[in-house]
Amino acid sequence: MNKNFKILSIFLSVFLCFAGVATAQERTGNLEGTVKDTTGAIVPNVSITIQNFTSSTDASGTGGGITNILGATFDATLNIDHSTISGNTLT
Repeated sequence: MNKNFKILSIFLSVFLCFAGVATAQERTGNLEGTVKDTTGAIVPNVSITIQNFTSSTDASGTGGGITNILGATFDATLNIDHSTISGNTLT
């Protein structure tokens, strides 16, 4: 009985040590980059909206990005010079 108790104690100790590691996974992500058109040219001054978060690019096509969005598939809305392009899917 004493030997079984030792084995059980060791098993539970190891299990509890790794239980915190298993739950420490990131559940959010960041989106950053450069907006380009189909020819690869940089598109400046774009407003990007994903899951109620908005970011804008500057004249070089780069912006502040969107942080802490949940990992999933989202529809993105791009507003370029007052023209809205929607239905773009990001994964």
